[in-house]
Amino acid sequence: MDGLHYFTQWTDSKINVVDTIKDEFAGLDLIDYGTFKSQLHGVFFNPDVTKALSSAYYFDLNYVVLFDVHPRTGDLLLSNLIPLKGEGYWDHNANAFNNKYYAAFTHFITWIDNANAITSAQQLGPTTLTPSGFSIIGPSVWHIDT
Repeated sequence: MDGLHYFTQWTDSKINVVDTIKDEFAGLDLIDYGTFKSQLHGVFFNPDVTKALSSAYYFDLNYVVLFDVHPRTGDLLLSNLIPLKGEGYWDHNANAFNNKYYAAFTHFITWIDNANAITSAQQLGPTTLTPSGFSIIGPSVWHIDT
């Protein structure tokens, strides 16, 4: 894993890996996970380099992607999508429980330790991509417990 550096290609689902020791693209078989890996912004590894998180850097993408890191090859194996959503509240006007709101458009992730990280969501409000009936949690900081 020494010398491997991971770069996301913002407009699609590619993660490029450069081996700076060999001065070439690494021969990793990074599986394409389709839309779950599109619009990612950076690959952020925990201190032990056993897990990696990537932020969903586009309007209304309300999750971060968790990867397990293969210890020998450095391959990223999709482990989980972690949604950034509220727990819900009682809406007195509708006389019902509302859990249709989320935070979106994350940019950077910082690990606190090997299991916990923080990110921030930057979307101010709904866009044309926001599903009908949903609300956006404005700029906020999120604790991620992997």
